[in-house]
Amino acid sequence: RAYATNQLGTGYGQVLSFQTIPLAPAAWGTMSATTTSVILSWSAAPGATKYNVYRGGSLIATVNSPTLSYTDSSSLSANTQYTYAVRSENVSGVSPDQLSQGFWTLASAPSGLSASAQAAAAAGQQSVKLDWTASGGGVTGYKLYRNGILIKEVSGGATLTWTDTGLTGATSYSYTLSAVNPSGESAFSGSVSAGTQPDPPTGLGIVHLA
Repeated sequence: RAYATNQLGTGYGQVLSFQTIPLAPAAWGTMSATTTSVILSWSAAPGATKYNVYRGGSLIATVNSPTLSYTDSSSLSANTQYTYAVRSENVSGVSPDQLSQGFWTLASAPSGLSASAQAAAAAGQQSVKLDWTASGGGVTGYKLYRNGILIKEVSGGATLTWTDTGLTGATSYSYTLSAVNPSGESAFSGSVSAGTQPDPPTGLGIVHLA
């Protein structure tokens, strides 16, 4: 507050207040995604009245405080990484720093799943060989389900086959598959079924005829 003094006294000027520019949010909150959207959330920044959300360096939304989340569903592709940033803002300006990170959309449901029964040498050695098509570069693994129950987590997006062993002979099994990337598990593939072969006969011997 400014003032001036002369022989008649002291005069005071208008009181002015200034607010400092806020810092960027300190951390991301809970994140989630679908094949065509990314749901962002972040921590509150003291003094911020709004938040600017960027994707790939371009402003895509401005969110008024106290809202601390935003869903981006504009022209996103499945199994793709997008870089997001959030800057805080108030009447004094926009934060010079930003909260930034890359997030993935979910992979689409895998395709090309096939199941084929394998010949067994003995009872209790029945098996079904499973093959499928790659779901894309961002995939870090696959989950295989037999009759709705998870039986195998396959690590690595390049592994596209697995054999389910120790199955009962002359039995039908149903299989589904999902893909996993950094944002989570995809929807299930279409189901396929395979019937194991009958167990080989046992107790055979040589009969001597007189």
